[in-house]
Amino acid sequence: MGPTNTARKAISISNKSVEPSLESLYIWHKDRIVGKGTYGTVYLAQCKATSETVALKELPKHTTNEGAFSREMKAMRYIASKGGHPHLCALHRTFDHQDSLHYYVIMDAVMGGEVFENLVEQGAYTEQDAARHIREVASALNFLHGIGLVHADLKPENLLLTQPIRGHSVIKLVDFGCAQFLEHADCADDGGNDNVPHKNQPAFAAPTPAYCPRESILKTTPIQPSADMWALGVILFILLTGAHPFDLSGDATDEEIEQRIIQYPESYSLPINDPRVTGHLSKSAKDILRRLLDPNPDQRLTAMEMLDHPWVKGETVRKNQKSRGLASTIRRFRTRLEAKFFEAAVLASDEDAKSRRLKSILQRGYQESQKTLGNVSMDLSDFSNLLGDSVRHRYFSAGQIVHRQGEQGDCMYFIESGSVQVVTKDGSVAVRHQGDFFGEGALLRADTTRSTTIICQTPVHLLEISREFFQKYVAESDHNVLLTITEKDRIRRRNHVRSILSLQEHVKPKHVAHGGFFFQDGQTDADSLFVLESGQIDVTVGDNLVFVAYPGNIIGEHSVLTRLPRNCTATCVSKDGCVGQKLLGEDFRKLAEDSPYVRSTLRDLQLRREFKKAVVRRLKKQFPYQHPQEAFQAADNKDMGYLDKESVAGLMRELHPGYTDEEIAEILQTLSLTSKTGRVTFEEFKKVFIGDKRTSDSM
Repeated sequence: MGPTNTARKAISISNKSVEPSLESLYIWHKDRIVGKGTYGTVYLAQCKATSETVALKELPKHTTNEGAFSREMKAMRYIASKGGHPHLCALHRTFDHQDSLHYYVIMDAVMGGEVFENLVEQGAYTEQDAARHIREVASALNFLHGIGLVHADLKPENLLLTQPIRGHSVIKLVDFGCAQFLEHADCADDGGNDNVPHKNQPAFAAPTPAYCPRESILKTTPIQPSADMWALGVILFILLTGAHPFDLSGDATDEEIEQRIIQYPESYSLPINDPRVTGHLSKSAKDILRRLLDPNPDQRLTAMEMLDHPWVKGETVRKNQKSRGLASTIRRFRTRLEAKFFEAAVLASDEDAKSRRLKSILQRGYQESQKTLGNVSMDLSDFSNLLGDSVRHRYFSAGQIVHRQGEQGDCMYFIESGSVQVVTKDGSVAVRHQGDFFGEGALLRADTTRSTTIICQTPVHLLEISREFFQKYVAESDHNVLLTITEKDRIRRRNHVRSILSLQEHVKPKHVAHGGFFFQDGQTDADSLFVLESGQIDVTVGDNLVFVAYPGNIIGEHSVLTRLPRNCTATCVSKDGCVGQKLLGEDFRKLAEDSPYVRSTLRDLQLRREFKKAVVRRLKKQFPYQHPQEAFQAADNKDMGYLDKESVAGLMRELHPGYTDEEIAEILQTLSLTSKTGRVTFEEFKKVFIGDKRTSDSM
């Protein structure tokens, strides 16, 4: 018998389960099966929009455990709402058509198989590889436990490798069918959506007894994070020795294993100190095993404590012969490898959030580093250890403060997992997620004071780069890296100013219908600017588009800064109309007197836009975002390969003859991200105007 309507309502993750169809969004490769079992079948598929390879799980409705499926979907959706984690398999979407006999679930494609299968095929792990993989799992568990979720069925079969080669692979944790929400889970209502996860009643269960602690088997304690940590201890023992700590010979029944766990430590001893089993392990490895398999759940290591253990950090692992020999071989590559990591981390921040989530920053850096090594073979564990001196792993709980506004800054951070809130004293708030970075401003500018306070929204894993290594990496990296960091810092300053303007008490909404104007070219009675709240605006010179303004963008800054008539037209092009928060010029100028930062940041934006207007006027067509070389050559009309004071002056004075030499120098400065020569290269030009189409449009 199939699920009831109530059950189906709980299981469905989409508010519109009928449209769109699976076939309209994905190419289903029915001949490429990657997994099959009593639960259903997993195929490979391809997203039509992005060409991304995904896993498509087909589940027969008549055999699917409704409770477990509903629980898994809710858990995965909750994880996604918290930003996800690079070592947790992510849900993309589900399909539940009323006339279908199956549920269809789209998830990350994890292609390396189960850790258990890899263990059987390749034998026990080295301490170095085990430590790295366990750190990945511990980081995922720290995230889960911090957002109020217990996996509750951790075992080798639920740990998948991203590729078959152990040394090149990372782990993703799967199967949330037994997941339990804790009391501190943030299950806030989102408008009555039935898919919002609800806290479970305290659960007493041992889904897979061989990986459950005594308190779960005896059902004396509800499932807690400590149960996951026990399971991780059992898994680590298996990875390092190839044997289960409660079944060394591999022939015990499930009931016998269960009894030994119950009897431990009174009448069963763990073989942690048995030289026949663990003689090859370091003291540090044995220590972490002992602390994870502590029979007292209150004394058992937490995920956060585990991440701080020297063995997990790689400081006390026993190196294998290959790694010891490799260390001297790659020493000559060290600076270049570190710079490649830094370059990959910076450039990844330009990608969309979904793309950043698919791979950890370390994984990206490792893949880029392989291009530097040539024929030298280095695995991911070696690479991680190589970065140990220059990249510091920092772990924070939700609610912790990384740094405060006003403090001196001597490092920057990359977000390996989790989300942080960026807060300023004037009330500005922003959020940054996995794959992004922060703290760069104190390393770029002469003033090293922190301009924001960083608060962790979720458990966060950060990679800390000191000023010393930042300068070293920038010098060694591709020039585009510094351009990216510098331009992102400027964009963030503009976003901060936008928030400050929106918070002013004198702002008033202005509603403009489709086709109406916020202001028009030549208008003299329009001393005001706007922060667009809704809709889309085309800003034009003549009939040619200069840029598109989206919600959150500022328009009209030219007149309030210069007190000159409007030199462009702003038209609402949204069918439902546009709303902008209006700030009068006199109110802006009062604000600018108290905050030179606001004026200088808006002046930077204004000058860039004036340059674009001049390009549009010279080309007599819209700004060519798809062909940046054409825009550059319009300014570089003498074909010098760079822009200088003379070429910029000629361009700008076509727009307005009154531009002074000082203003031309200002424009050169705002276009030049790194150069001190008074010249703007094409790479700088492209980063300023083309790098992020949506962002650059609004400049």
